[in-house]
Amino acid sequence: MDEFNKIFSNRNINKPITGFLPKYADCKNRKEEITRFISKSEIKEFLIIDDDKSLNGISGEYKERLVLTELTKGFNSERLKLAKEIIKKDSTKM
Repeated sequence: MDEFNKIFSNRNINKPITGFLPKYADCKNRKEEITRFISKSEIKEFLIIDDDKSLNGISGEYKERLVLTELTKGFNSERLKLAKEIIKKDSTKM
């Protein structure tokens, strides 16, 4: 987690990563894991950064907070821009 926070800090994202998604043995895909985790934890502020294509089918508020990366490109400048826009939008709601 420290490594990711350092990477994000170097890219001027100053919201710290506070956790990673646990593995759920009974979930069929990443989309199920993410929706289960968010609903169980009742978190309000989150950003989903992942390259799993099953997330194309995620809906509602989850989709609004999704930064879907490409395996070969990773978290590039285009995805960074989108992440910052999502974070900025969240901060203006408060």
